[in-house]
Amino acid sequence: MAFTAIAKDATAWNISFRYEDGREKIAICMERYEASKQLRHILKNLPAMNLYHTAAEKFFTLDMMNSATGQVEPYKICIAFYKEKRLLRMHILSAFFVREGPGAPGVPVPNKSVSIFKIAMDTAKRPKTAAMPKEARNRYR
Repeated sequence: MAFTAIAKDATAWNISFRYEDGREKIAICMERYEASKQLRHILKNLPAMNLYHTAAEKFFTLDMMNSATGQVEPYKICIAFYKEKRLLRMHILSAFFVREGPGAPGVPVPNKSVSIFKIAMDTAKRPKTAAMPKEARNRYR
């Protein structure tokens, strides 16, 4: 599982190396990189997680130890679900410690949670012509 720990905002954990994709230059954040190493373990427990679906994204949050600060903080993982070759797939769009907005300490998530099984059933019902997320189209095969 490969995950790039890029951050659009400046943090104390950014390193001087910049990721460039032709459209933008983004700093590498060591805080996000270290946390991303836990994604495989987190995804194994996805059926037990509460997922939230908003108009813009599907995500879930959990409390996780931030190795950079030594504190337990809310961690948000944004996921795109889609069908490809008759299989249900998921693509992690972003994962970061939430410091503002829905899911941050003291900020409730405005929507009701849904299960991974509900999202899988809704994805399976989509027409064959439904496009996969652009982030998934750019991946290596």
